[in-house]
Amino acid sequence: MKKLCTQCLHIGYEESTIYGDFKTELVIWGCAFFFAFAGSIKTFLWVPASILFFVALLYTTTSYKLKYCVCPKCKNDSMIPANSPKAMQIMGDHDLADYEIQVPSKRTILGIPFRNLILILTTILIAIMLYKNFN
Repeated sequence: MKKLCTQCLHIGYEESTIYGDFKTELVIWGCAFFFAFAGSIKTFLWVPASILFFVALLYTTTSYKLKYCVCPKCKNDSMIPANSPKAMQIMGDHDLADYEIQVPSKRTILGIPFRNLILILTTILIAIMLYKNFN
């Protein structure tokens, strides 16, 4: 269902957004990956690598569970159904009409989302590190 943003007057489909910040998640996963890589070489780093891995995993799963819908243009959560009386009044007041919606591009590497790629690589390194340490 198309919706109208009451802030920027964008007409289109709302976008699902997670509560977490991509840059924060990238830093946490980058640190976890670094310590996992270093821990696979030096065995005494398995404790901080494991802790950072579980912190990153907790942050990612929490942010994926807490989603909300926002306007794709202004990122406010002020979208209302386009066929509602209030939306009809706003569209009439500002002489708005439907237009083609542009789909935002996703962050991918070789078709795999960047988050998933970091998660897979860090999980593999943690598994190797823990196997070497406890074997």
